[in-house]
Amino acid sequence: MLSGLQEFGTNITVSLQAKGGIYQAVLSYKDITNKWKTKWKSTVLK
Repeated sequence: MLSGLQEFGTNITVSLQAKGGIYQAVLSYKDITNKWKTKWKSTVLK
């Protein structure tokens, strides 16, 4: 799936960050205007 996105020049990074003692999944990507967007999603894991 990622190889298909790279063909279109899309950049995506995924990481785990601790926020308030809970791990958060952080997804950063470039939108169609080439601006970075970030989405945070809780994993509910301490």
